[in-house]
Amino acid sequence: MLFDDSNPLFHRCLDPYRSKGAIYLRSCEIDTATMESQGQFSIAESCYIDDTGHFNAAEFVMCYNQLMYMSLCAGVFHKAHPFENWSMEDFWERQLPHVLIQQLDSRYTRPINARNFSGKFVIDEVDFSRRERGIVKLHTSVEFSDATGGRARGKVLLALTNIPATT
Repeated sequence: MLFDDSNPLFHRCLDPYRSKGAIYLRSCEIDTATMESQGQFSIAESCYIDDTGHFNAAEFVMCYNQLMYMSLCAGVFHKAHPFENWSMEDFWERQLPHVLIQQLDSRYTRPINARNFSGKFVIDEVDFSRRERGIVKLHTSVEFSDATGGRARGKVLLALTNIPATT
């Protein structure tokens, strides 16, 4: 399913970035059967620093977050695994305070043109071992690239806390 700013879910999901002028994700296609997402990004102007001339570590995290949040949002909307018991209201309430990056490992192979690049987000593994404590962990991977061979990739461990009770 394709999402962009004309889609109400996309628009609302990225609202936390809107007032800062920091929406870098322009569109994404999400396969909710596999929870794999492909996104198109453009950073015309950084929201926090003068132009560095390339995609940097802070932008890596912000772009990861935007594609990840949009992927989780679509998963909840379509009742995809592991979000079968979530409502959209559950997602909106938890989007910022209960989606935590526990561990992040990023690597930069070649500089990426921040004006036009793509990203891929994947949920590699779901860990339900702490569900009784209201926590689900998502082992995820992400890769960013541009048309000239720029590349960055990473592994991110997410903790979803205060998850909705299972029925």
